[in-house]
Amino acid sequence: MDLREYRQQKLNIKIQRLRERAERLEKIAEGKQAEFNARRGDIAFLTQPASRSSSFGRQRDRIYNRYDQGIKLQIEAENLSKKADWMEKRGVAVKGDAEKARQAKRDRLDKIISVGSKVYDSIFSKGEVIRVNKKTYTIRFTSGFTCARDKTYVKLIK
Repeated sequence: MDLREYRQQKLNIKIQRLRERAERLEKIAEGKQAEFNARRGDIAFLTQPASRSSSFGRQRDRIYNRYDQGIKLQIEAENLSKKADWMEKRGVAVKGDAEKARQAKRDRLDKIISVGSKVYDSIFSKGEVIRVNKKTYTIRFTSGFTCARDKTYVKLIK
């Protein structure tokens, strides 16, 4: 088994745990909110004046507090689900993946940028390619400055 497969298996287990925890929290949240949801249409219950020290006031406060706890648990469950989805979408990373992606971008740019092409660099602004190297372009910028810039830092001006 290579490193990528091993890390993917570990990631799958972690994603599964996160989803199970999110489902468990969602069920707990529904239970905490059930009593308030049952009384949701009862305007008298929600608006009836009662002091916090009366039995009705304490009962209503307990129901409100449980509902608030349920909301917090729902938010936590949603965050866990989003995290699991993001981890699943992203996948695993192994050393060298970023460099392979940069090299692929360099190869794509080499097909459209050559000597004499007008390019834009976010640091030095506009310029013209005067030499193509393995990983860089040597560029003469409009300011007169000439330097080698990584191929991934420039964009072709059409």
